Amino acid sequence: MIRTLKISAAVAIAGAFSVAQAATTCTDTPKQYGPISIQKAGSKCFAVIDADGPNHNDPVVITETETVDSVYYFRKNSATSAKQTIVLPVYPSQGCKPTATGANLSNIRKIYINTKTNWTVLTNPIVTSSAGFEANHPYLIEFSEEDSNGLYFKLGGNSCTFDLKTTDGAASTNYSADPDPKAPTGLNGTWEFRGVYTTKTWDANDTERKNSYGFVGEKTKGKIGEFKKAGADASVPPLRAYLVYNSNGVLAKAAPGLSFAPAADDSDLLSASMDVIEDVECFQDGDGIFEVKNVLVKDAEGNPVFDDNGDAQYVRTACIDGKSDARLQTLDIPEDVVVDSIAYNREFVIGNAWNAPLAATTIVLPFDATYGCYEGAAFYKALYLGKNGEDWTIYIEGNSQDNELKANTPYFAIAAQENIHFRATNQWNGSCSYVLNTSSGIASLPFESNAPGIWKLMGTYEKISFDENTKKGVYGFAANSQGDNITAGQFIKAGTGATVPPMRAYLKYNSAGVLAKAAAGAEIAEEDLPETITVKFIDGDGSTTAIGTMNTTTGEISMDENKWFDMKGRMMNKKPTVKGTYYNKGQKVIIK
Repeated sequence: MIRTLKISAAVAIAGAFSVAQAATTCTDTPKQYGPISIQKAGSKCFAVIDADGPNHNDPVVITETETVDSVYYFRKNSATSAKQTIVLPVYPSQGCKPTATGANLSNIRKIYINTKTNWTVLTNPIVTSSAGFEANHPYLIEFSEEDSNGLYFKLGGNSCTFDLKTTDGAASTNYSADPDPKAPTGLNGTWEFRGVYTTKTWDANDTERKNSYGFVGEKTKGKIGEFKKAGADASVPPLRAYLVYNSNGVLAKAAPGLSFAPAADDSDLLSASMDVIEDVECFQDGDGIFEVKNVLVKDAEGNPVFDDNGDAQYVRTACIDGKSDARLQTLDIPEDVVVDSIAYNREFVIGNAWNAPLAATTIVLPFDATYGCYEGAAFYKALYLGKNGEDWTIYIEGNSQDNELKANTPYFAIAAQENIHFRATNQWNGSCSYVLNTSSGIASLPFESNAPGIWKLMGTYEKISFDENTKKGVYGFAANSQGDNITAGQFIKAGTGATVPPMRAYLKYNSAGVLAKAAAGAEIAEEDLPETITVKFIDGDGSTTAIGTMNTTTGEISMDENKWFDMKGRMMNKKPTVKGTYYNKGQKVIIK
């Protein structure tokens, strides 16, 4: 989407925000540092960076810190949906993870040979409101906003101020020149992505020039969006970056099977240009629990999907890891992140009522989802907790077609396939869109009960561990069978050391952790709470759906390893000594 915003409008916007942060350094007279201008609008201070203006080749030297409320960056000689390089001497205030409006930033992930002759720079998008913004760090930037002054983006945030200074200098990031043993490059050194605050030039005798690449941002300079080997008259203006290969003194040798011959120096092994593509796969090594990527669209056979022009199709995707070790990281999305699809690789147990037990789990999602945009699971919400004599049961109702899934709300889910898919296109060929945000917290859902006290379904975006005190009144969904009476998706009282992973839910008696009094005035003791609570899933017509046990890999809560159950599902005070068959940690144990 292209929107218009003049610099004069930027002044007005800057003056509209109220930021109670460090004192800014603006004066009534603008200050100029090469392409950077420090300006004042009312009581607000902001930096305007005109990266293609009359001062764009002037060095950026800021020895005394300037503090502003927001930063605006403009480019003229560029195009939307085409990457550029950028490096800024901008330090967000402590604790600030600013919002980048008008552009998407990316880091280089690796530089490799895509085919025998096609060199590729693979990038990975970042979300500044989650990952933060690093001063002096070279990024790739892709614009989506434009006004009469050119393409622009803004760094801001109601809890942020920004310091500008160049005393630390522009930074470099390093990458292996031979990152993939399956596609050897023949290079033994490293790549550096170098930012500059003064114009970088090469002459005909500069040996580094043969190993350096500038980024093409104008149609007259080559293919927009690629790195091109520097020519004799090449230059890189301030606030941008370039690539250079450093052999570390080792002359490379062509790897077996490559199309080029052994060379006298490294530059002969390097290509004339390198394409830049976004990281196209979710859940790669080093990823966190939450990443945003432009993921390659594939058909049912796994082949890339191309448009009418022959270009591969990509979808802006939120990748949420529910499978690797990253799944235990805290899910923190403080600002709105808008995507077209969501990949969530948590593995669910599949079953149906005819040939396998149904498997239920709990789930909390940081986004709304309308019916038709998700597939692979049926979702349920808790309605009522009933006590009939010694039996405790929670009744759960299925989500109808008219009800969308609500963000930050705990649900129960029964999976029809290993992964739940949140699509870019719904089943009626309409578009889907998702806004992710965890800042409002998770709703704790109280529900009606004929039992005394308050019962709530509690969700979490961080790993929770329970100790001897906090475990009271806490129930987790059974991970697997614990006897004849614990095979139908029951809630089981938590033991010391029990844990709940992120994006799961658990049952809590009395949200304050204090045992409640019954309506008649009788006090409920901890030992009087049930060891297990049966869960009954009902459809819209009120019929009950059978439920099976859950797999250990998808259990919401780990049970105390010292808990033992008899064959009727009754918990024992200690490890049994009498001969017989028992359950411990979900396994049948025979004591002889």
